Amino acid sequence: MTVKRRYRKSLGLAGRLRLYWDTLCLLSVASFSIFLRKINVKTVIALSVSKYEKLVIHAEFPERKILLSARVHKFKRKPVKLPKRIARVLSWLFANAIHAGVDIYIKGCADREWGLLLPITAVKRIEVGIFGPNALQPKNGLFSYVSDCSGIYYDGRQSTELETLLNTIPSGFWENDPTISRFLRDRQHKGLQKYPEFDKHFDISPDADAVLIAGQVAGDASTIHTLTLANSNYELVKLAREKFPNTPLYYKQHPHESSDAETISIADKFGILLIPSDVSFEYLCHHFRRVLVNTSGAGLEAAMLGCCVYTAGVSFFSHWGFTQDFYGKITRRSNKLTAQDVYGAFVGIYSKNVKIDRDTKQPHLISFREFEKLSRNK
Repeated sequence: MTVKRRYRKSLGLAGRLRLYWDTLCLLSVASFSIFLRKINVKTVIALSVSKYEKLVIHAEFPERKILLSARVHKFKRKPVKLPKRIARVLSWLFANAIHAGVDIYIKGCADREWGLLLPITAVKRIEVGIFGPNALQPKNGLFSYVSDCSGIYYDGRQSTELETLLNTIPSGFWENDPTISRFLRDRQHKGLQKYPEFDKHFDISPDADAVLIAGQVAGDASTIHTLTLANSNYELVKLAREKFPNTPLYYKQHPHESSDAETISIADKFGILLIPSDVSFEYLCHHFRRVLVNTSGAGLEAAMLGCCVYTAGVSFFSHWGFTQDFYGKITRRSNKLTAQDVYGAFVGIYSKNVKIDRDTKQPHLISFREFEKLSRNK
């Protein structure tokens, strides 16, 4: 049995039917969008974009006439790759749609996970912002997100709009910006962690040289679509043991990880101490002075809280001078910045913000100044 047949068989009947339907939808969306543009209908395509994330498109393109949407559904929480011939046809159709003037928004690197090859700078890649509470709860009436025409912000293999911004801003720029400096002070006071709902305390008194290892969800896109020395949490802990052979190591599983299997394997193999996943990461940063991450934004939070942060992969916040980076030098990144510089630039300049009108329920782009003011009242 060929690899292709084994792969299709592994999906099962329901999985294969789902894939056939998703493929048909993608083919229809790509073809129909070209037709609509030929009759001068302003059309936008959203690939793997959720209901709430479509607020981004509604806000950026209020003049659009039609929004077409499609995705390839995951199977057992893992991305499904399209057959190569179908992927080539779809890549050609979407390229023609772009040439015809269709705007395409993609959630993260979904197209690459499906096996498509789209022009790098001809699509907008979107994600929620790192300002967690409001970014993840659009029902509040506020929504923070990022969209980048050069690539997804966490992809360290290429230059992005965020990287270009960080290469040009002077360190300490936020000190002269009342809105951003107030926001940074407010975050330091109220808490920085992206998932504040996981706020349990844990009685712990680690040695001064102990290292806290922050795990990520298995298959996290920010570890797949970048450069890294660790392709899994297991490899991250293995790297930690190599770099810190005689140092006490502690591992905290990501609170949204669906399986304990890898964590159990880590504990069995390396004999390190485990910390419950629902313990507050910010609380731990006040007890550990050294933190190791792969590409997790938790590393930026830890650096802002005064920790010495080590990184295994190239993330949006690494290689700017305030982290200890095991991967090596990234020559594109020539600026020297602090954690506050990166956080302030990401949230205050790079991110875009949407306000949902209470009466009309329509989303509108707003300035960071207005976003910051409204978020303080939430």
